[in-house]
Amino acid sequence: PLLLVFFNPDCPPCWEALPALAEISREVAVTVLVVASGAGLAPADRGRLEGFLRGGEGWPVAVLLVRDVEVLRAYRVVRAPTYILLNGKGVVTWVWDERILGKDLVERVQRVLKGD
Repeated sequence: PLLLVFFNPDCPPCWEALPALAEISREVAVTVLVVASGAGLAPADRGRLEGFLRGGEGWPVAVLLVRDVEVLRAYRVVRAPTYILLNGKGVVTWVWDERILGKDLVERVQRVLKGD
């Protein structure tokens, strides 16, 4: 499974979610891909994302910096953060497009993967 996280560098809840995403990569059998706007990313913000990547243990974690909005259109993303969980066949199984606290995010992803 793959957890897509659509991330805006100007979005405080997006930054607040990084520890939960690191926890998910350690505790849940899912790859985490953070899709961030690369055009407006300040050097300090790049450093924060690189720290997130280096801190990951467990399942793969990656950050994709995008400049155009085609990937946003493809998944119909209109706000950040947006979380989209794809099963092993690439089918969307869960979408969440508002702020969610760290432990709640981890628990929801775990429940969806278990089929609850």
